[in-house]
Amino acid sequence: MRFFVLGHILTLFGSLTWILHNNVSSGSSGEFKSLPPLESSSSTESLGTYRNVIAADNEAEIYQRIQALEAREYYNIPPQDEVGEYESIVREHFDQARNVDHYVFIYDRERFELRVLEQKGLLQDRLFHLMLGQPNLESILELSPYSDVRKEAYEFLQDKVEPFSDPSFADQRALMSTNLNSFIEQLNEHGRNSQIYREFYRHFTDEDFRRSLGLPLP
Repeated sequence: MRFFVLGHILTLFGSLTWILHNNVSSGSSGEFKSLPPLESSSSTESLGTYRNVIAADNEAEIYQRIQALEAREYYNIPPQDEVGEYESIVREHFDQARNVDHYVFIYDRERFELRVLEQKGLLQDRLFHLMLGQPNLESILELSPYSDVRKEAYEFLQDKVEPFSDPSFADQRALMSTNLNSFIEQLNEHGRNSQIYREFYRHFTDEDFRRSLGLPLP
């Protein structure tokens, strides 16, 4: 009997150690922690245990990152009318989970969509500041058909990723991540000389249209 009880204690200790390790291992890397597995995922009881005990830190991290996103001065990121609206929508999605497997599916979707918003926000910020640092900014703003740099950075990026913007398909999610990462790397390495910034510059100054009519450029 003592050996039986001791065996269960050791098993429980090993499980708790594994959970703690996986919940704190990601640190401040900027990436989400992976959800830990659970042997049984069929009952409502196991869903409550999984969400409120095992995956609580993972879900809390999503809300923290949403709040950090809202604190930035991004245009339409996250897309909401009221502060806290996006977080409320995400909470509702989690509350709709039927079992652990469904919860993990919802978590993966929300994690991906939030990560995309973070990447778009970063890109919007970089395009905005690079444009504002243009030596010929005064001439650009005088000739440009647009007046809001942030808004146009947002619209420009939306158009760039529109062909693969449906997160329901794994191949489109992969293309979205690949392209956004590529844009970020270009801006980090080449700044105004990057292809993505040059395309945004042409868009904001309406360069192709002005060239076609022989109009002056900034």
